[in-house]
Amino acid sequence: MKSLTVWELKRTRIYHDIYSQIRENPRITYKEMAINKGVGRGKRHSTYSQHYSNMKSRMISRDPIAILKPSERYQTNAYLCKNKNGCKRGEKYEKLKKNKDINFIMFLLGDLDFLITSRKDIDLSSYNLDVVKTKMYAPIFTEPRGWDKEIEETFKDMINSDFEKGNLTREKLRLDWTELDWTIYREMKGNIRRSFKDVSKITDVYRQTVKSHFFDIVLPHCVICHYFFPRGYDYYRQTFLRIQSNYEKDLINAFSKLSTTTYVYPLGNELNVVAFHDNSNKFLKNIQKLEEKGIIENYYVSVPLESTFIF
Repeated sequence: MKSLTVWELKRTRIYHDIYSQIRENPRITYKEMAINKGVGRGKRHSTYSQHYSNMKSRMISRDPIAILKPSERYQTNAYLCKNKNGCKRGEKYEKLKKNKDINFIMFLLGDLDFLITSRKDIDLSSYNLDVVKTKMYAPIFTEPRGWDKEIEETFKDMINSDFEKGNLTREKLRLDWTELDWTIYREMKGNIRRSFKDVSKITDVYRQTVKSHFFDIVLPHCVICHYFFPRGYDYYRQTFLRIQSNYEKDLINAFSKLSTTTYVYPLGNELNVVAFHDNSNKFLKNIQKLEEKGIIENYYVSVPLESTFIF
């Protein structure tokens, strides 16, 4: 992999600083970013706005979104699907995308053909699939601590992490929202930096009311999805892993040492992981080392071909 030039590293460091400040405070203003960095009057905070725009256009980062945590009444079902013989997977993928009860579908090559999620109990019997149904819990989007390192170096950091036994707690929250809370969630979930003033016009309540409901009620019941890809999202290859481990917590910490954000989706008795890298063989060799060390009990590999959010 070609190393970042001095200028590219300097620019990426600015982008990572903005990403980190938004990760810590998703509603932070550009003026507050400038003040935090000690920027004086000679450098306007509009510079940060331009940097943020450049980050999004280069697919290095994005506006943070809100994903509802599982509750007693609202929990995501996950369907791990294998296509049966004699059926064209591409045609089936297009057919599945038309099912309005499906929230998300990932088209895969390897151990699985489709990963489907829905907040409903859906019947997939007409699609000629072998299906394993389970529950999906609150996802995790790691903060990449190796963003300024070569990818191969971060693999070594991942392998040399400290590991102690300990799995994630699969929690369900109690959710007693009013219709106003649900409306605020629906309007804010695609970009939690959206103006409260805009949402107040839709909900017909004061801006301060929207703000208080968002911070006090809505956001505590959500996971914030915010990522960082130093070379841009499209640069990286993706690997989808189904992992069974008794070291889930420290395994997630190990993935945090990589150069990009890793997506972790806990299911009932396994982790579904989407990892980003530039060399599939090297990445999987290191996953194999984790299995040999006993950190991973078992794993299955697929390659994401395409994914679609339907809602």
